Amino acid sequence: MTDPARDVVFISHATPQDNDFVKWLGARLIGLGYNVWADVFELKVGTPFWRSIEEAIRGRAIKVIYVASSASISPSRTGVRNELSAAEGMGKKLGDPAFIIPVRIDGTDYNDFPIQVTQLNALDFFSGWGGMLVTLVETLEKANVPTDPAR
Repeated sequence: MTDPARDVVFISHATPQDNDFVKWLGARLIGLGYNVWADVFELKVGTPFWRSIEEAIRGRAIKVIYVASSASISPSRTGVRNELSAAEGMGKKLGDPAFIIPVRIDGTDYNDFPIQVTQLNALDFFSGWGGMLVTLVETLEKANVPTDPAR
């Protein structure tokens, strides 16, 4: 049974490099009724962002989409790494080995993904955003991620 408090699809990505993709993906998922949390939508000036991010991942996320790109795989992207670490821990706590859904948006080699996602099947949006959106939505549906068509 799904925890009703867990209704958020959290999108982890490198800001600002991956913002265009996240805005595109988030808008489509929101249009389909999903509750999406991404910094480009949620964080406002003055928001204590790490507290907000942590609360979203640990308290509300039902799935975390990790946007894999040349920017987000960099070891210097400690924010993305922190989000993945929190998501990995929550996936274990929830007993959901598919809690993190990696999506590749450029030619980044799969072997260069952060260790938390190297063994997870990734969706390859690099070959086309629109076509892979269908596969992502099917993945969310199979995982019983709730939607609200009124959103």
